[in-house]
Amino acid sequence: MITLYIDREQLFECKVKVEGTDFNKVTSRLIISPTGSSKHLFIEGVVEGGICKIKIPPITEISKNGNISLEVIVDNNNIFKPWNSTYELTAEKKITVENIEINKKNNLLVSVSGIKEVGKKRVIKENLKRKKMMKKNVEKRMDDLLTDTIKNAVRQTLKESK
Repeated sequence: MITLYIDREQLFECKVKVEGTDFNKVTSRLIISPTGSSKHLFIEGVVEGGICKIKIPPITEISKNGNISLEVIVDNNNIFKPWNSTYELTAEKKITVENIEINKKNNLLVSVSGIKEVGKKRVIKENLKRKKMMKKNVEKRMDDLLTDTIKNAVRQTLKESK
């Protein structure tokens, strides 16, 4: 089992021994095959001096588990699959909401801890989208609660007036 991350790049490395050809004619790639999908993700790598290196970008567009395999291509047409495994997709960074309060102006205050600053625009945009959705959900819950409270008050008043 290999762990792939949705929020950071990682480097896949292994030793490759090839006989009968020059390393200049050897390339590599990882094939990620998500469970329940006919689509595959191919990530190209290099083989230099017997070391295979493949940079795996953050992966978000596939299912959380499946199969992963290494292909070594020799002389542009001979493909070998010397390694395969299963993968699990996870996040390295975890977000924990410690406290949610609503002040008198109906603004949402959220305290978050354990987050390191990340210089990627995509992560910041995703966090902003999540915060906006959380605010909308809290505002809807407040409206529902207020509506229920008013309905209950009206019912109680009607009961008392009978």
